[in-house]
Amino acid sequence: MEEAATTARRIGGNDADRTRALIGVATQMFDIDRARVWEALLEAVKAANSVSEFTGEDAQIVARLQTGGGTSTSSSSANDFDLPGIFSSVAREDLYRSIELAKGFNSDAPRATATLAIAKAVRDRL
Repeated sequence: MEEAATTARRIGGNDADRTRALIGVATQMFDIDRARVWEALLEAVKAANSVSEFTGEDAQIVARLQTGGGTSTSSSSANDFDLPGIFSSVAREDLYRSIELAKGFNSDAPRATATLAIAKAVRDRL
């Protein structure tokens, strides 16, 4: 996980993919080391605050195959790199801490995405 986090940090500071990569690390870390997932998410929030176009729910994996006969491109969503999954998980772990973390987003879109994920996790618990 440390190597993945180090690789994510190498992505330019104003690139939304850095934030997505840090969220991916936090998502995987949730099952391995729940104490450190909060640190990873805090780092992702800080990275998101440096990128104006980050929404928290638009991660995609794009594959492009180029041959002499042409180019083929395909894309698919990558939920492990989006906010709803990880914020749902941490909300079930510590509701108030997840709410405070969501408040840390400067932009409306990721804050709303995280808040809605937390609300859904609470609703699903009832």
